[in-house]
Amino acid sequence: MAKRSVGGFVALMLGQLAFAAYRNFKDKRTELEADYRTALRDSRQQHAGQQAEYEEYLKSLPNLVGDESFTLVADTSTGDKFALEAFTQYLDVMQKGDPGVVALLTVNLLGDLETIAIEVSQAHVGTLAVAGQEALAEAIKAQGGAVTCAAKLRRLNYGDTYQLLLDVKLPLEIQEN
Repeated sequence: MAKRSVGGFVALMLGQLAFAAYRNFKDKRTELEADYRTALRDSRQQHAGQQAEYEEYLKSLPNLVGDESFTLVADTSTGDKFALEAFTQYLDVMQKGDPGVVALLTVNLLGDLETIAIEVSQAHVGTLAVAGQEALAEAIKAQGGAVTCAAKLRRLNYGDTYQLLLDVKLPLEIQEN
């Protein structure tokens, strides 16, 4: 009978330790999110003018119409890892769910069309190879070398790997702003 009570006591203690660890983790996460929100608010205030100018620039560009399929996969291996991590952290904390972002797609008008560069919020986050996307590259070139489109960015579960999905309807359709 004593073995049962000792085993029950041990199970109860382990349960209480697990609960305490969970509460500690939750409290720590809440504190970190509050610190993050404060730092974000301060940064927004500091860079408000520059961000407003960038957003106006994006609004002035033609936009690729999407069908909400997000099937075009960009290569993020060339992207700025710090920016990708910062963006995914922001999306995780501030916009729960599967939020979208606006991506800027550009091509080099003076050189060979080898890649389509992709940026989000003024940071290079990836590329698309023109091979297989010739029509898209030519459409961007015809629009002066830059267009916007909807995108979804997320961190994959294994390490510092990111997925950037672009929402581009086929056949291509461009909406002038």
